[in-house]
Amino acid sequence: MKTLIVEDHFLSRSLLSTLLSEYGVCHVAVNGQEAMIAVEKGLVENEPYNLICLDILMPVMDGQQTLQEIRKMEERHGIAGRDTTKVIMVTAADDAKNIMKAFRQGQCEAYLTKPLDREKLNGLLLNLGEWDWAALARIIEQAATAGRAYEYAEAVGSMREGLSRPWLTMASADSCPCVFFEKQGGGR
Repeated sequence: MKTLIVEDHFLSRSLLSTLLSEYGVCHVAVNGQEAMIAVEKGLVENEPYNLICLDILMPVMDGQQTLQEIRKMEERHGIAGRDTTKVIMVTAADDAKNIMKAFRQGQCEAYLTKPLDREKLNGLLLNLGEWDWAALARIIEQAATAGRAYEYAEAVGSMREGLSRPWLTMASADSCPCVFFEKQGGGR
């Protein structure tokens, strides 16, 4: 998995990089403008990012504008629908306006609020299908040792059935918005 982390805060950037680097290559950008350069380069070289973790509150170009520009860039390159880069907004902005804007205008796949929770991030990645099977096996093993194997096994089953774009609804669990994904063929 090729990931771009777009985050201006050093500690948040380092944490995301540490969590995601075991699943593949991680590149970092400290603002939206740097992210646009990296995304364009990946598209031109026919090596696009599989995942972008994007903060909202950044200097130069904020995450909302960056996300909208990334979607326009993908469209110019003929990338649409399920082929677009998966984007998870990872931010301290937890207000309804930012959340709905990210989903409706930017078409992000998920939204996590800081402080970041590793298990929630792993669960979202499972739902998005952005895993190689060796990495997935490591996560399930870690969950099993922590007594949470059922939740990961359920996510793996859902992933095998296939998932569509997320519903534009949010729910709060432990004060962190989480996205519910719809399985193909209906239902949650």
